[in-house]
Amino acid sequence: MWTLTCEDNFNILKETFTLTLVLKLMDYDKEDLALCKYANKVVISVVLMQGHIIAYESRKLSSTKHNYLIYEKNLLIIVYALKVWKHYLLGKHFKIETNHASLRF
Repeated sequence: MWTLTCEDNFNILKETFTLTLVLKLMDYDKEDLALCKYANKVVISVVLMQGHIIAYESRKLSSTKHNYLIYEKNLLIIVYALKVWKHYLLGKHFKIETNHASLRF
C-alpha cells in the first residue's frame, strides 16, 4: 500500500537523482586515475574514477563473445576502456583495479 511516507521517500529519491551531479570533470593536475571494471556472461562495463566518477562505459557482448573465458572478457574490457578514454589516459599514470589474479601482473 502506497502511504504518505512512501510518497515522501519517493519525492526525496526523485529530487536526489535529478539534481545531484553524478559525473564530474577530471582534474588534470592529479594523477590518481583508476579504471574499475566488471565483466559477466552478457555485459562488460568500466568506470573511470578520480575519487569520483568521471565517465563510464558499458556494452553488451555479441553472441560469439559470450563464450569467451572470464580472463578474456576482463582483458577485453581493459582494451576497450583504453581505446575509448585514451584522451584522458595518454601521458597519465593510472591504475587498473581488477579482482582477476592473472591480470594483476
